[in-house]
Amino acid sequence: GLIGWIAPLLTLRYGEKRWRFETKLAHLNAERLRFEAHYEEALKLFGKGAAENSYSSNMIADFLVVFPAELTEMFEEHMSNKDKSEERIRSTYLQLAAAMKRDLCARDKEIREYLDAA
Repeated sequence: GLIGWIAPLLTLRYGEKRWRFETKLAHLNAERLRFEAHYEEALKLFGKGAAENSYSSNMIADFLVVFPAELTEMFEEHMSNKDKSEERIRSTYLQLAAAMKRDLCARDKEIREYLDAA
């Protein structure tokens, strides 16, 4: 009786644990890919918007709402700065690109640590 119940319960518990692990890993990978795509698009739109002095409302919303605080602060600083010289725009573009890469690296590290802890 009792021994007959233990094996199925252990199998269920292991299966649930494995499912939770795989689900979280899939979520972390999907978020990383989603942010990478967002960042690529935002950089394109930022470059175009800076050249034309007209920014996409979706790009602005991404910087203000979706992206990490570091990127929001950089973008707000750029928008509030009266110096819109080509050199200043290039500098901001490079700073944004570097901050985006740092965020992606942090996401990669979180995935590696999650895998190592398993």
